[in-house]
Amino acid sequence: MPVCSLRAEELYLEPVIQGTALEEAVPVETIKDREYIEWEALASVLQIKTDYTQEHIVFEFMEKKSDIDLRTLSPEKWKKLNGRIYFERPFLEKELNVTFQINHLDMQLEIDSERKLPLTRRLEAQSKRQNLRPYKEYDSFANYQFDNR
Repeated sequence: MPVCSLRAEELYLEPVIQGTALEEAVPVETIKDREYIEWEALASVLQIKTDYTQEHIVFEFMEKKSDIDLRTLSPEKWKKLNGRIYFERPFLEKELNVTFQINHLDMQLEIDSERKLPLTRRLEAQSKRQNLRPYKEYDSFANYQFDNR
């Protein structure tokens, strides 16, 4: 199990999921020019159903179930820092079928995919519900004419 103590750079980035900025932060470590993203924070942001033990991480994301065996995974692809698990950016991109761009200037982690991510679908549905106009009340006397004889 790889354990690192020396860190070159620790960043807390604001996640931007398909153009929507969130208020949470995702820790990203840069070790020997490799970027590692903290799994638990990323799973929370992307709403990934996950369960893990010391050796396995089982997760479901966008109708895909995966099981990562940390014992057989290359030490370059993951690190354990301060009790938290970090995965290398390219490994996560392959596993989750998303792309990560780190914007150092704005301190943002831009997350995108060819498909709509679950959070994006949920936010679009909320927006549609808010923009729905309620039906006008039917006025049964609106066309009624009084006979004034």
